[in-house]
Amino acid sequence: MLNNEVINAELSATLLVNPRGSYDEYTRFSFPSKTLEYMSSGTPVLMSRLPGLPDEYLKYVFLFDDRITNDLGDKIRLILDKRVEELELYGKNARNFILQNKNNVIQTQKIIKWMEKEIVSSKEKK
Repeated sequence: MLNNEVINAELSATLLVNPRGSYDEYTRFSFPSKTLEYMSSGTPVLMSRLPGLPDEYLKYVFLFDDRITNDLGDKIRLILDKRVEELELYGKNARNFILQNKNNVIQTQKIIKWMEKEIVSSKEKK
């Protein structure tokens, strides 16, 4: 599938599901880029509570408990029972959060500030 086909599918979906489990050790240290991609689409996202996911994302995604056998299916049914307008607003809020707070300019500024702080800190130690 071409990237533009994937994006069109994400935009036309009712719900995007990232079934990645939280039980593997590496999930404590990783943040799935798929989460950013999905949230940026404006389509609601359902995922498990990954240990590497910052709390600030939690009000913008639907969560399922990957330790409970039927929870993914149950949550999909609950979400799809919601009004279309409610789901559209949920997805729009997630998209706005990403575009306003997690864009490349903001993230670059955070890295620069961190680097400046580290440089000053290392110079003070000398």
